[in-house]
Parts: sequence; structure tokens; C-alpha cells
Amino acid sequence: TATAKVTVRHATGLAAMDSNGFSDPYALLFLNGEKHKTRTVMKTLNPVWDATFSYKLTPGASVLLIQVWDWDRASRDDFLGECTVDLASVGASAELELALHGRAGKADEGYVTGTVTVGVEVVAAGSAATVDKDTV
Repeated sequence: TATAKVTVRHATGLAAMDSNGFSDPYALLFLNGEKHKTRTVMKTLNPVWDATFSYKLTPGASVLLIQVWDWDRASRDDFLGECTVDLASVGASAELELALHGRAGKADEGYVTGTVTVGVEVVAAGSAATVDKDTV
């Protein structure tokens, strides 16, 4: 099986969900039952995460779901948008800017704005791994 390394770089133009005119965004990534979470960036509509996660790709199950949420201390976190990317179709390496949208069947579309930028690197099973020259 191939492995995908996904770096959630940043989001831009997110909706303001807090009374201060900002949000406290974090991203959740889901693939094949695996869930990863970025750190929360406080008081911004343009968070930079630069968080990298690895996933094993299996045939027929390579669509990564990315959701962006606004963290709230006193109430339930607010949904800011989601997007998907089929990791099997991006080739060996790609930098993607993905538009956020609402969830199917939910009343999210009215306020969802912005994009998420991710870097994807796919390494096929059996291919040579990169060797760090300092460890050889």
C-alpha cells in the first residue's frame, strides 16, 4: 500500500464566528477511520498550521475529508467548512488550494467561506525512502 504525507499549511478567508470578529480555527482530517487534529490558532480568519500527518492508502479508500472548526470555550465548537481530496488522484506530489463548503443536508452554506491549502506527497509501496544525508 502507498503512504500519503499530508501537510495542512493554512486557511484563508474563514468566517468570523466569535463576537470579537474572529474565529479560533483548527482542522480535523479523516481517512479510513484515522482522525488527526491541528492545533487551534486563536483570533484569526487566516490560520497557519503547517501540520503534517501520514496515512496509509488502501484501494478504494483514499478520499481525505478536511473539516475546519472554530473552537469555543463555553459552547459547542462551530463548523467553518469542509473539503475533500482524493489522495490517489494527486500524483506523486501536489500543492492544492481547496474551497471550503457546507455539509450535505445541513444549513451551513450561508456562512461558509474560505479555502484550505494542503501539500500532498504520495510514496508508493516498495519505493526507496528518502535518506537523510546526516544519518548515513
